Amino acid sequence: SVVGGVRIKIAVSCLMLERDIEKRFVRLAKHFNCLCYKWHSQSTKGVPDRILILPNGEVHFVELKTEKGRLSKWQRIIADELVAYSTNYICLHGPKEVDKFFKETVCPLQAL
Repeated sequence: SVVGGVRIKIAVSCLMLERDIEKRFVRLAKHFNCLCYKWHSQSTKGVPDRILILPNGEVHFVELKTEKGRLSKWQRIIADELVAYSTNYICLHGPKEVDKFFKETVCPLQAL
């Protein structure tokens, strides 16, 4: 798969583990000069996996799941809170959705 000129060698046809999907996401983020932070909270359950900051300053809260993965109760609660505050929250299921997110959200910024 090719996203914005970067070839991703990980096969997208097979089911991937969440950690492999996250590695793919981080690799693409670095390629596009985005800041990509792992979000760990010791006091709040269910926070998204990653905070992605695009070169233009746009911030996205990103939850990464396998193609068949589901949000936990706490992840749904946090997702609803973030959406209620008009943040850019997205849950991406599998490598194809990761690739699509970068093609549609990040690649257009490269042309500016």
